[in-house]
Amino acid sequence: ALAAVGLSAACGPVYVRERDDRAYGYGAYGAGGPAAYGGGYASTAQPDPYFSDLTGYGSWVNTAQYGRVWVPYANRNVGWRPYFFGRWIYTSYGRAWHSEEAWGAAYHYGRWGWVTGHGWVWVPGYTWAPAWVVWRHGGGCVGWAPMGPDHAMGGSIDIHYSYWIFVRQESWVNRPVQHAVIAAAQVSQAYNQSVVIQHAANISGHDGRAQSYYRGPRQEEAAGWTSQPIE
Repeated sequence: ALAAVGLSAACGPVYVRERDDRAYGYGAYGAGGPAAYGGGYASTAQPDPYFSDLTGYGSWVNTAQYGRVWVPYANRNVGWRPYFFGRWIYTSYGRAWHSEEAWGAAYHYGRWGWVTGHGWVWVPGYTWAPAWVVWRHGGGCVGWAPMGPDHAMGGSIDIHYSYWIFVRQESWVNRPVQHAVIAAAQVSQAYNQSVVIQHAANISGHDGRAQSYYRGPRQEEAAGWTSQPIE
């Protein structure tokens, strides 16, 4: 069951999980939605001891788009998506994803893409970042979406609005995301009222070359939105 808390003309009600982890207002997003990623990127990474801990939480499959990928069992739950069950914490690297899922370290490596027949899949990567997402802000909301495998190849790609997660800007800091998401019907409006947060930084890749990631909202920005200091 879901309970609506408060109202916002820009973002709609905030939905709070009460009993069912799968019922968080996002319905069947991703269940046959538009393919926002693609373009022939194939991962050369293979399941090896580096990723062996993932085997108990999902399966490895071969795909035409991305080569060998990992499909979490959580993907069987209607509406499941990356960067949803957990919270954002502020670090010297910017916003870091603190997952509630046992295999959450995967969010700091690799990329997430959508493959018809499998849903969300994880493309292995060896470079750490606080999170591999892009950010938006506006209309009273903050949102993020996985960067996608094509970003790893230096490509620029438009991520469909249905792949974004939005929360109200005053109620997301240090709070579980699944307790703060806006209603699914309001996601398109939040997307259209927001703009990309251009706050990129570089981090040293496993091959010695710098890779770009996005730090997310700045400390002073978030403090202003939430009316509380950000530690």
